[in-house]
Amino acid sequence: MNQVTDMVEKIFKLALKIAGSILGLIVVYGVGSYLHALSAASGLLGTGGGWYTFLYVIYWIVCIVLILCGVYALLKKFGVIDSMLNNANNSQQNFANPSAPTNAQAQSGVKYCTKCGAAVPNGNQFCNNCGNKME
Repeated sequence: MNQVTDMVEKIFKLALKIAGSILGLIVVYGVGSYLHALSAASGLLGTGGGWYTFLYVIYWIVCIVLILCGVYALLKKFGVIDSMLNNANNSQQNFANPSAPTNAQAQSGVKYCTKCGAAVPNGNQFCNNCGNKME
């Protein structure tokens, strides 16, 4: 019985979210239409739009910001943002300290260039890849 009530509750919450979104879009459309009509009417009177045109421009700026925030929230919810940040952090960690060899690398007689991260055999004074002087 709990499974049925959980499923009904999830469907009900989803229906409320959809209804709220539709109602919000209707209100936003109504406000935009009203501001557009006021802006057009004041422009026809020769006042050049005035405050109504200013409010109409602000209205569209707010709408665009809200759309961008919604897209960001969806990307964050589905993990796209987190995976992009993790990929960026992993690529930075790979080259964070290329001159610090691991134990196996130190024993194999290979150094790494501090400028480009390329492998440089012991005894070489310069990097074969970028020409950086080895320390």
